[in-house]
Amino acid sequence: RSVFPVTPPSIPTELTGVSEALAIHASRRPEVDQTLDQSHATCETAIRRAVYLYENDALEGRSLLFLGDDDLTSLSVALVARALGMGLIEVVVADVDPRLVTFINDTASAEGLSIEAFHHDLRSPLPTERTGRFDAFFTDPPYTLDGLALFVSRGVEALIPEVGKQGFVCFGRRSPAETFGMVDRILRSG
Repeated sequence: RSVFPVTPPSIPTELTGVSEALAIHASRRPEVDQTLDQSHATCETAIRRAVYLYENDALEGRSLLFLGDDDLTSLSVALVARALGMGLIEVVVADVDPRLVTFINDTASAEGLSIEAFHHDLRSPLPTERTGRFDAFFTDPPYTLDGLALFVSRGVEALIPEVGKQGFVCFGRRSPAETFGMVDRILRSG
């Protein structure tokens, strides 16, 4: 037990409508497929992620690739950007689950959000037209070092090859040795 409890930041009141909309969408998303290591994050977590991306200049005028998105963070980002009057250049989702690809595309269309999801197994390289063209990538990979390395390597492939491009990775807490392994894998990915 920690002496200093970690309290996640609260969601800004300006995003109450986003929370409500995302909760409705999340209630209709496909069930978790454990064979794909899916585990849905809460809507609050997806919104906190979107706010974090906003605070780190990864939204306004940016192209953003999501590598897997059973948490619906892409929808949260697009809803937050709309609520804040921000223009995203492009939001693209690569996911191995065809149910999720269809759900994200249908939901984005119904909401008037500019998101494109496509079916892709990240064990294969990204299609050529998806490489070297994004300002940032976001991933919540399988919680193994090999899964982390694979997803981050695909994200790096997708980035525009210039200084200042960003990668955002969600990965659960680990022991110091495992944390070293995580950092090592990320650094080796470039």
